[in-house]
Amino acid sequence: MLQVADARRRALWLVVSSCALVLGPGAAGPVRAEERVALPDPDSDPDSDPDSDAESDSYPDSDPDSDPESNSDPESESNSDPESDPDSDPESDPDSDPESESNSDPESESNSDPESESESSPESESNPDSYPDSDSDSDSYPESGPDSDSDSEDLPSFGATARLDVSVPPPLPGAASDSTVEVARYRLVPRASAESLLTLAPGVFLVNHGGAFHASTLLLRGFVAGEGQDVELLVDGVPLNEPSNAHGHGYADLHVVIPEMVHTVAVTEGPFSPWQGDLAVAGTAAYTLGPSERGITIRGSYGSFDRGRLLLAWAPVRASNGTFVAVDLRGESGFGVQRAAQSAALNARYETEVARGVRLSVTALGQTSSFGTAGVLREDDVAASHLPCGPSADAQFFCSVDPNQGGATTRAIVSAGLAVRESGLAWDTQLFAGYRRLRIRENFTGIALDPRGDGLDEQYETVTAGLRGRARFATRLFDQPQVFELGYVLREDVGTTRMLRVRAESGIPYRAVFDDDLFLTQIGAHVAAELRFTDWLAVRAGVRADGFGLSAREKAFPTEDRVGPRLTDDTTDAWGLSIAPRGSVHVALAPWLSWQTSAGVGTRSSDATALSTGERVPFARVVASETGLVLDHHEGEVHLAARVVGHHTFVDRDLVFDPERGRNVDAGASSRLGALGAVTVGVGAFLDASASFAWSEAFLLPDRGFGLVSSTRLPYVPRWVGRADVVGHLPLEVSGETLALSLGIGAGLLGERPLPLGQSAPPVFLLDAQAQIAWRDLDLRVSVTNATDTRWHSAVFRYVSQWDASSPGSRVPEIHFAAGAPIAVEVSLGLRFDETRGPFQSSSASSTSVPEPTTSSP
Repeated sequence: MLQVADARRRALWLVVSSCALVLGPGAAGPVRAEERVALPDPDSDPDSDPDSDAESDSYPDSDPDSDPESNSDPESESNSDPESDPDSDPESDPDSDPESESNSDPESESNSDPESESESSPESESNPDSYPDSDSDSDSYPESGPDSDSDSEDLPSFGATARLDVSVPPPLPGAASDSTVEVARYRLVPRASAESLLTLAPGVFLVNHGGAFHASTLLLRGFVAGEGQDVELLVDGVPLNEPSNAHGHGYADLHVVIPEMVHTVAVTEGPFSPWQGDLAVAGTAAYTLGPSERGITIRGSYGSFDRGRLLLAWAPVRASNGTFVAVDLRGESGFGVQRAAQSAALNARYETEVARGVRLSVTALGQTSSFGTAGVLREDDVAASHLPCGPSADAQFFCSVDPNQGGATTRAIVSAGLAVRESGLAWDTQLFAGYRRLRIRENFTGIALDPRGDGLDEQYETVTAGLRGRARFATRLFDQPQVFELGYVLREDVGTTRMLRVRAESGIPYRAVFDDDLFLTQIGAHVAAELRFTDWLAVRAGVRADGFGLSAREKAFPTEDRVGPRLTDDTTDAWGLSIAPRGSVHVALAPWLSWQTSAGVGTRSSDATALSTGERVPFARVVASETGLVLDHHEGEVHLAARVVGHHTFVDRDLVFDPERGRNVDAGASSRLGALGAVTVGVGAFLDASASFAWSEAFLLPDRGFGLVSSTRLPYVPRWVGRADVVGHLPLEVSGETLALSLGIGAGLLGERPLPLGQSAPPVFLLDAQAQIAWRDLDLRVSVTNATDTRWHSAVFRYVSQWDASSPGSRVPEIHFAAGAPIAVEVSLGLRFDETRGPFQSSSASSTSVPEPTTSSP
C-alpha cells in the first residue's frame, strides 16, 4: 500500500507541475547537476519524513549504487585548494568554518555542480549527447578534463547499471565529433567574448568584418556560417538564431552572454541528434551558464586602443551553482578608423528545488551596444595608398572609406525551466520570451550599383516566445537500460525586418529593398530510441518533424506596376513540413575506445521575405554522415582524450555571400569532404592542453545534382583549420605566503581560402598569451593578443566595386578585405571573496550571523 500511495503521490505531483507550467508563470529551464542524477527507488524509504530539510532529503545520495564522489564539484574542490585554483585564498581553510563553504554538505556538492550534468532539456544541457562511458549520469565528454570523476574502465561501456529500479542513463553522443569543453580550464587563454569560446571546440575558427559587437562568421566543418547562419546557437536552452533577419536569415550573436558566466560549451557537429532543430546545418553550439568561481567578483581591465572593462558578479556561496548575477560594462576607441564600441550586459539566474526531484530555474539576459564598422577595403587601393587616411602602411591597412557604417543592438531574454526526475523518467521543459532590436549599416560595393550610394541600412525588431522540452523514459531489456525520448518545440516570432539603400555622402535612405512585417510560427517534435543490446553495442535512432507557417506583409511595393496603380503593401503566406531522420551506431572496442558512425538529415528553413503566397516552403536539405574513433582514458591524475573523424555533407541549396545584396544567396548544391583530429591532455590541476586540426574540401555541384567532388571550388571555405591551447599552473611559497602563477597560450591556424576566379587568400597564424599571479583574493593578469602583430585579413572577398565617383568604374573583380586586429595588450586586476567573510579574511573569520538557506519539501 505504501508503494502504491507513493507512486500516486509522485504521479499527482507530475500532473500538478505540468498544469502549473502551462497555466502559471513558472516554467522550465536548463537543468543543473542536481537534477541529472536518477532518483532513488520510491520504495527505498517509505517512512522518511516528507517535511525534513530538502538538502538532507536530496535524492542523489540515496541511490545505493551511486558513487558518493561521482558528482562532486571539481570547481568547488579546486576553489578550496590554492594549487588547483590560482584565484583562491591560500590561507583559508575550507574545513575551519563549515558555514563558509558553498558545498559543505556532500549532497549539496552533488546537487550543485553544473559540470556533472546529464539529463537536461535537449538544448540546455552542457552536452546534449554525452559520452557513454560516464561514471554517473553525467553529460561530460572526454574534453571535460582530468578532474572528471568518470572511470569508464569500472563500468559497462554504455552506462548500464544493475539497479532494480531503472535510472535514465545520459544520452548517447550524436556523433564522434561531438565535444564539450569546461571553459574554466582554459580561462587563462585570452578570449574576450562569449562567441570566442567556440574556438575551444575542435575545427572552429572565427572571422569578423562588422565590428566589435557584430556577430562573427563561424568556420566549421567546411561551412562559412555567416553571422551564425547554418549553426544553431543555444544559451541555456534559448535559441538565438533570428529567422528572416534583414542582415541574414539565421543571424545570431552571443554578445548577450558574459563570458565569465559560461560553464561549458558543447558543439554537436553535423545534424546527427534528434533534438537539433532548424539551422543545425553545420551543427549546434549549446552554452550552459554557471560561473566556476563562487562569491563576489570585481574585475577591471584596461588596454590598447582605450579598451576598458568593468565586471561585477555575485554567485552566492550558499546557493546552487546555477544561481548568480553579473553586470559587464565595456568600451573602446578601437584600432584604426571607425571602430569605437560600447556595451552593457546583464546575466542573472536563480535555481531552487521546489520539491523532491523537481527543480525550478529562472534566467534573465540583457545587452545593449553601439559599435562602428570600418567595412571592407580594396587591396589595390591600400597598396597604392589611395585611401583617405595617413600615408603609412598601417594607416592605410586600418582605414575606412564609408563613414556611415556601424550598428546598434538591444536584446532581452527571460526563460524559466522545470525539471522533474523520477525513477525511469527525466522530463525537462522550458518557456522563453525575448525582445530583439538590431540595426546594421554597411557598404560593400561603394557606388558601383547606384551613383547615389550602395550603402545598406538593415533593421530588425522582433518579439519571440516559445516552449521547448523533452521527456526520456527508461526501461530494462536484455539486462540493459533502454531509453525512449519524446521532444517538442513551439516558437513564435512577430516583428519587422527591412533593408534600405542609403546615400554615400549622408547615409540618408533613398529606397527600400524590402520592408516586411513578420509572423513566423514553428511547431516541431522528435521521437528517438537508444537501444543498448550488449555492453559493447548501442544504437540511437530518431526522427524529427518541423512545421513552419510563414507570413510576411511587404510594405514597400511601388505605387504602380505593369497593370496600373496598386497598393504599396501585400501579404504572403507559405507553409512547409520538414522530416529529418537521424541515427548512430556505437561500438565499444575497449573500455577506453569506441567507434561511432552517424548519419542524419538537417534543415535550413526559408527566409519569409523571399516567398510567394501559397508556396511550399523550400527548405534546404542537408544529408550528412561521419565515422570515427573516440578515445578517453584516465591514469592517475593524467587524462587523455582523442578522436579521429571523417565526414561528408551534401547540401541541396547552399549559400554564398553576394556583396551586391550584402547577404548570402542561393548558390546551388554543394558537397564537402573532411576529416578532424583532436587530442586533449590534462595532468591534475597543473596542466591542460588541447590541439586539433580539421581539413575540408568544399565543391559546388552542377545542376543541383548529388555528388562528392566537382571542378568548382566553393569560395571562402578554408581548406584547413588548426588550434592549440595550453594552460599551466604553478604554486609558489614566498615568505609563508602562497603565490599562484599561471600561464595560458593559444594559437590559431587558418588555411588558405579559395576566392572566385581561381585566387586564394594566404594562410594566417595568430598567437595569444596571458599570464596571471594570484595572492589571496587578488589576481593580476596581463594578456597579449596577436602577439606576432600579424597583418591579416579577418574577412576576404573578390568582386567588382567602385568607391571614387571622379574616376571611371572598372568591371574587373578585385580583392576586398576587412582588417584583423593588430597586437593588443591588456592589464586586468580582479578581487574575489566569499561574501560571508569579506575580502582578505580566512574562512574562520566569516560571520556566523548569515543564516543557512532552507528549502521545504512537498
